[in-house]
Amino acid sequence: RFVGHTGDVLSVAFSPDGRFVLTGSGDNTARLWDAGTGDTIGTFTGHQGTILSVAFSPDGRYFLTGSLDSIAGLWDARTGAYIRTFIAGPVTSVAFSPDGRSVLSGSGDFTARLWEAETGEAIRAFTGHTGAVTSAAFSPDGRSIITGSLDNTARLWEAGTGDVIQTFTGHTLQVTAVAFSPDGRYVLTGSVDFSVRLWDAQTGARIQIFTPGEAIVWSVAFSPDGRYVLTGNDDSTARLWEVGAVEQLVERACLSIYRDFTDVERQQYGITDDAPTCPQFAAGE
Repeated sequence: RFVGHTGDVLSVAFSPDGRFVLTGSGDNTARLWDAGTGDTIGTFTGHQGTILSVAFSPDGRYFLTGSLDSIAGLWDARTGAYIRTFIAGPVTSVAFSPDGRSVLSGSGDFTARLWEAETGEAIRAFTGHTGAVTSAAFSPDGRSIITGSLDNTARLWEAGTGDVIQTFTGHTLQVTAVAFSPDGRYVLTGSVDFSVRLWDAQTGARIQIFTPGEAIVWSVAFSPDGRYVLTGNDDSTARLWEVGAVEQLVERACLSIYRDFTDVERQQYGITDDAPTCPQFAAGE
């Protein structure tokens, strides 16, 4: 157990080497802990609002805190020194790019923002949501960004331009959590509507729905091999789900799109024959 915060712990993260745990809390502080002993290594103060999100840099040397005081903060994990402020509206989500050079924030002002980690310079804003951005994440290759919002949608953006690639619609209430699969082919969304949805990132097709009963979904994640989905729910449970086989995913995708797969999509699914992928697009049908 990691004991010491005086408010709810709302975000947690492991360091890349697994030796340390980072927590963010409703007591306006973040804490760094020894994962093996549970001892507190450092307490980080300065935020004037609840810390909703924390994240380590890929090399573990730095970490981010995102707070309702409209600040995302960059810290040195080794010395505890506060390095830089990113002013971004009430911050609900923070993340580093896979190469550690960029910082992503999601905010209550309906936007996500991309920043230069080294200088703090704002690179671009991702605008288009009509509700607060609740969650934001980079794709594994860093070329795309996924955001979830209180407007009941998730959006896929091109990181380099800020253009919208896909808008994922279907949730009937607010989207609370988003995640990419380890290979970047799929997107996962969790919602207040008691459902988790798996989407094809390339086509926007809904592939699979997971329903944990009458429970709001607050957090979603993929297993490292992409075969399982983990959800955190407001009924005091976390649940593990198995993602369907590739053949099942292709079949479901075919039911959701109005064209056959492109060559790029066929390659992503490992399809090597020349026949139409979706039966309804076979010649004469």
